Order: sequence, then structure tokens, then C-alpha cells
Amino acid sequence: WEDIDICLSLRNKGHNIYQSPAIIEHYGGVARNKSPQYQEWVKKNHDYFSNKLKKHAVDFFNIAEQFTQNNRYNDAIKYYTMAIEADTTFASAYYNLGVIYSNINQTDAAISHFEKVVELEPQSAYAYNNLGVLYFSKGLIEEAESHFKTAISLDTNYTEAIQNLENVHLKQGKFSVCQRNSPRHIQNNQLRINLIGAFGNKWGAEYHVLNAFKELGHHVNLYDHRKGEASLAIGNDADISIVLKGDGIPPEVIKQLPKPAVLWYGELIHQASSLADEVSKQKAMELTYNLNSFDIVFHHDYTALEMIKNLGAKNVFWLSNSGVNPKAHRKLNIPKLYDVGFTGTLSPRRIDMLNFLLRKGITVNYLQVYGEELNLFINQCKIFINLHFTELLNTETRLHEILGAGTFALTEEISMPSMYIDNKHLVYWKLRDFKDLAEKILFYLQADEEREQIARTGHLMVHENYKYTDRCKNLIAKVQTCLK
Repeated sequence: WEDIDICLSLRNKGHNIYQSPAIIEHYGGVARNKSPQYQEWVKKNHDYFSNKLKKHAVDFFNIAEQFTQNNRYNDAIKYYTMAIEADTTFASAYYNLGVIYSNINQTDAAISHFEKVVELEPQSAYAYNNLGVLYFSKGLIEEAESHFKTAISLDTNYTEAIQNLENVHLKQGKFSVCQRNSPRHIQNNQLRINLIGAFGNKWGAEYHVLNAFKELGHHVNLYDHRKGEASLAIGNDADISIVLKGDGIPPEVIKQLPKPAVLWYGELIHQASSLADEVSKQKAMELTYNLNSFDIVFHHDYTALEMIKNLGAKNVFWLSNSGVNPKAHRKLNIPKLYDVGFTGTLSPRRIDMLNFLLRKGITVNYLQVYGEELNLFINQCKIFINLHFTELLNTETRLHEILGAGTFALTEEISMPSMYIDNKHLVYWKLRDFKDLAEKILFYLQADEEREQIARTGHLMVHENYKYTDRCKNLIAKVQTCLK
């Protein structure tokens, strides 16, 4: 049955064998068959034959994966190849073959297969990153740089690609290494600051920090580490290097930055295993990659400071990276169009809250907006809700945005309650207690005078005490004290 011409000869003698599995399932059939007669039959029955082949492709792929897990690479290569023969658009098979060829140091074969992946799936950031690694290993630095940049453009949070691009910049020597290996005395005015962060949007904390330092009269060199630019900061003779967040920056890059190298970290990390969610655990793991390379670390949540010390940080201090930018967070003299407003990424518990309030007859106006549109939306609401993304306590940037706009803030209990006085600057509702939230919404919708008085007091307080310029002044002062 493996000789298709014999099969066709039997068919010509009157045997009905065209539908026989021996033909259709012959090692992927059409991929190996050269018979013109059989090819003609395949054309007439293309859909049926194509579906059968794709099913076999998946079967071959699954067998190959088992061989790969047992490090039987030759067998895995054989079955991945059979999967591709059965379905020439099977991108995952090309990808896995690329990984195997990389593991056994057949670089050119690996490149060929990853190139096929990006041809079939142009949005595959992983394939572009792997191509960058392979070209880098061959000494083709410019090709590697191009592929790493493409990977990052497809996935701006792709830590491995960011690290790889930084290593390319180190290899290229795009900087002249600063000769000053120890921090000099920092003065309070007109500093030369390396500010390194993720500057993907104009409404994020990074831009508020940038504008605050400029407003204070400092000269700021801006580097986007999500584009692999952190290593480019090594060559200038700055007075201080400040990294905002900093995940993915190689430790050897941080150690060569003009000192002191400061991390100002605002991500929520887990404070106790009983409370931690997967996201906060992952953030804590990411911190360990380069944390001990910084001279000084600031974190926005003082309940996590001890944990950060345990992770390897040298000098750890509290400083919120959340604040008010008077140009962006401001009160507008416009009518209140909505009773209750909410914004933020919808997590399961946030959806539960919205559904609970709806069942209680409370309509919450939800918009996913940013920047000036967010400030406008907050101004249009009588009450604005703050709810944590997960069960883990936090003190969100959202609170400064609400109070900065002069709107009444109704927030779930937070990790740093001393920042705001209950019933004076805002109102807290009990953690995880949607019933308490609903009752307070109904109460303050009726208590117009009391609600607006709390909103006014909170608005004045944050603009007097929690401006981004104040945060930046505090950071410089604390660094100066450390250096002394």
C-alpha cells in the first residue's frame, strides 16, 4: 500500500480504493506523492484531503512534543518535519524546530525556521527575539538590534527582548564610559539627571516626574528602557541616574550608570504569601534581577519596605511615585453630569462590584479614558469610586487624580490610610464590603453639602502637599542625605 502507483493501477482494474486510508494517510499523502494521476484526484477533493492532512499535522506535532520533552531531538525533528509536510502553514511546528536547532547549535537551520514563523505570523515577538539572539551569536549585531527592536515594538513589556537590546548597545559601545565611579556631592539646583523609564504615553507618572524635574530647574536626559535605551545613559556625566520601575535592565548596565543610581519603584509587590496574587509575586521576582545594583531604592508603599530590603536592596526609603500635576489634575467649572463614575482595567472583582451596585439600583458610569479625557470625566461625576484591582491592599494613583480634579473620592480601604483623613479628605468604604459601598453612595448622593465640602478639602490638601514637584524635591533631599 505504500506504492501509490500500484494503488492507482489496482483502481484502474476496477478496485474502489481512492477513499482508502492507505492512500490518504500515506505519511502526509500529497506532500510525498509524485503521481500525476493522484495529484489530479487531490485537486478535485482538495477540502477533504486538506482537512485530513491538518489533522495528521496536529498528531505529528503532539508526538514531536513528547520526544522534545524527553530530549529525543532527532525523533522530534522527524515528526515536526512531517507535521510541516502535512501543513505548510503550521507556524508552531516551525517555531519548535527553530528552538531545537538552536539547542543543538545548528544556528543557520534555526534562523531559517524562525524566519518562516515571522513570515506566517508577523506579530510573533518571541520569534523576532529568538532571531535577534541567533544573529547576535553570529556576530551580526545590526541584524540582532533590528530584530530585538521589532520584538519590543510588538510587546513593550517583553523583558527578555529589552535585556537583549541593552546587551547589543553595550556590545556596540555607543557610549564613552563615564570615568566617575563614585557619586559626587549633589546640590539642590540645576542637576543633570538621567531619567530612565517607560515613556509610552503622555499621561503616565513618568511624564509627570519628567515635567516636575524640569519645573524645578534641572536638566533631564530622557531614556526609554522599554526601547533598550538605558545603556545609552552610561556615557554622559550626569549628577544622578533615576530609574522609574526598571524591570529588564541588566545589572551590568545599572552598575555603569553615573552614580548614584536610584530606583523609584511604584509597582505593587506581595507583602505576605497569604495575601499575594500572581501579578504581585511576579513583580517581586522581577525585582530580584537587578535590585542590588542600585545605590538607593524608593518604593511607594511603606508596608513593603522590609520585603524590598530582604530582596537585596541596600538603602530603602518610602516615597510615593503618585502625585498631583496641577496642569493635568485640575478642577473644571463644569456641571456634574453623572452621579457615580469609575475607570480602570476591569478585573473579576471590579466586575463583581459593578454588577452588585447595578442590582442595588445604582448605575455606575464606566469609561476607560486617560489624560485630559480622564480629568474631564472625573470632573463630571458627583462621586468617583476607587477599587483595588485584586484583594491586595494598594494606594492607587487614581486617588490623586480624583482629589486633584476636586471630585468626591469614595475609596476601598488602602495600604497607607495615613495619607488621607477619613471623612475629611475622602471617605473610605470597608475592604471587600460592597454593601458598605452601596450604602455610602446612596447617603452621599443625598448629602450634597457634606459631599462637596469633603471634595474641596481633599482637593486643597493634595495640591498643597502631594504635588509631583514635592515628590521630586523629597527624593533629591533624601539622596543628598544618604551621600553625606
